[in-house]
Amino acid sequence: MDLPQDFFTHHLEQGRCLLMLDGLDEVADFTERVLVSEQIEAFAQRYGDRGNRFVITCRVRGYEGQARLGQRFITTTILPFTDADIRRFVHAWSLAVAASQAQSDSESIRKKAADNARDLLRAIQANPKIRELAENPLLLTVIALVHQYRAKLPERRSELYNEATEVLLGYFELGKPGEESKRLARYTGTQQEMDAGEKRAFLEPLALAMHQTQVREWDRDQVTELLAHQFHERGYSQRESQDMAGDFLDAVVVRSGLIQEVELGIYGFLHLSFQEYLTARKMADSDDYIQQTLSHLDDSWWKEVILLEAGHLSESGRSRVSKLVQAILEAPGDPFQRLLFAGECLVDVGENRAEASLWRRVMDELMDAMLKDDDPKRRAAAGRIVGKLGDPRPGVGLNAQGLPDILWSEPIEPGPFPMGNTKETDPMAWDDEAPRFTCNLITEPYRISVYPITVAQYRAFVKDAKGYEKSRYWTDAGWKWKERNKISGPREFGEPFNLDNHPQVGVSWYEAVAFCNWLSEVTGLVIQLPTEAQWERAARHTDGRRYPWAKGLAAPDPNRMNYRETGIGATSAVGIFPAGGAVCGAQEMSGHVLEWCRTKWRGNYENYEQAVNDSIEGNAERVLRGGSFGDLDGLVRAAVRYGLVPYLRDYRIGFRVVLLSPFPSDL
Repeated sequence: MDLPQDFFTHHLEQGRCLLMLDGLDEVADFTERVLVSEQIEAFAQRYGDRGNRFVITCRVRGYEGQARLGQRFITTTILPFTDADIRRFVHAWSLAVAASQAQSDSESIRKKAADNARDLLRAIQANPKIRELAENPLLLTVIALVHQYRAKLPERRSELYNEATEVLLGYFELGKPGEESKRLARYTGTQQEMDAGEKRAFLEPLALAMHQTQVREWDRDQVTELLAHQFHERGYSQRESQDMAGDFLDAVVVRSGLIQEVELGIYGFLHLSFQEYLTARKMADSDDYIQQTLSHLDDSWWKEVILLEAGHLSESGRSRVSKLVQAILEAPGDPFQRLLFAGECLVDVGENRAEASLWRRVMDELMDAMLKDDDPKRRAAAGRIVGKLGDPRPGVGLNAQGLPDILWSEPIEPGPFPMGNTKETDPMAWDDEAPRFTCNLITEPYRISVYPITVAQYRAFVKDAKGYEKSRYWTDAGWKWKERNKISGPREFGEPFNLDNHPQVGVSWYEAVAFCNWLSEVTGLVIQLPTEAQWERAARHTDGRRYPWAKGLAAPDPNRMNYRETGIGATSAVGIFPAGGAVCGAQEMSGHVLEWCRTKWRGNYENYEQAVNDSIEGNAERVLRGGSFGDLDGLVRAAVRYGLVPYLRDYRIGFRVVLLSPFPSDL
């Protein structure tokens, strides 16, 4: 940098420096670590009174005892990351990685970083367990490392934990330059060197023993006794085994962080999920793994272990994992709960990693429950598993071309129909539903999508079509809003809102319009958001009914729609309320999610036909119809209407689309 030789000394003398030293615990030898801490102390005493600041970072366990820094240092610990912290970290990490790899211009680097950050954040949010891990900065770094090296996170959790434990137990060091780092990767605190896999094998019996006692923490004597037993089995004397066990524990705590000293003399795994994963590996390796698993089937403490065990078993072939899932499916108990658990196991296993006949059997039974069970909450539960396994129904996912496979209603013919309500036509009516009038705005036939647009269908616009990068799909106001707020995808709400066969929520009116413009371009069809008149005609037919499924002032029915009384409390798989369909064939137009309409909001129906405005330009409030899963019966009537700002993104708001004539002949 061509600085004067006394540059740093001069500024230290002037008290102008912030000195940051990272990784005190990376000095593996304790005696050397004591020496380093003494040198830091002496340095801080010499220059600390002048106004300089010193920040030393390491794992808590790395500076205890004689290695502990003096009273002038204040100990702080890092708080769990919030969603905002996770986003900032992921974007900063992705930018750093892209900059280190790219040899192109800064715009290309930023674009690559934005793509990587979006993919990583989506993968984190898609799995509640991974999202929970990401609150820990160390584990978020591990997750980001795995994503970096694989270009995506493993879809199966067992593979993620496999790679994460290897990173923690050694590959952190292997990724650093120099022979010392490679020595530390094999470091165990003993004369016996081990790679990451061998260290993990030593920890698996410990995890199993702790899990069997249903605790997360053991004292030092309990931990070292179990570790010493393993060293003794390898031929070491009792004395040697005890010494090596203590050294091994200290090394794993200081070097990897996979085990932590949570308080003086008390140890536990960094996160319960790592204890569960290592327990699963140990249990899967036993000859009587099926009997062991079934003995824990009704104990929630063991649920994650069993799911991870299934994933781990599938890594070595189909036979053993298929036997386990079939045994779960046929175990005594509630058949429906056994079916759900078997399905969850297959989610962790992944398609083509279990016997095809077993996969078909579980899917067929889940589909049957999702569509035919008498209890809507059980239908919703089955639908969640089907969504994770891959919902095969028409109208839910994508077609062979990778485009949304929209299932369209019967043609809705033009002609007059009653629109709106009064207290006389419906005592539950609100003022903005009046006056009731004969509407003549439907002048051409149209079809409406049977289901709201699903998560899988919207993802094709976001990811495959790069729809958030192409201004031609957006209105001027929408593009300005998106750019100003750095919007790169729908708002995420986690499971179950992000399951592929659920309605896409968390999208503004601007985003819904952009989706329609894209779908029109790629299909050559005229696809739009429904106008308010089109929406009401589809839902209320030609007789102004209260709910789509029956004439007149029908009573609400939890078996026909997802609303508060149904008790689901969130979105559900589309199409699981077939008894609540409209005359045209559209499903769930009452309840489930509020739906954006093309039309600008008007406070009532006075002079509606002359004053209504269906233009997509501008930033005026837009109409929402249909009610949501959180609403009571009066708010899920088909006539209820709202006007909200077009940039609102809520977990209760989705949309469906209409197809204008002429219709293609193959519909």
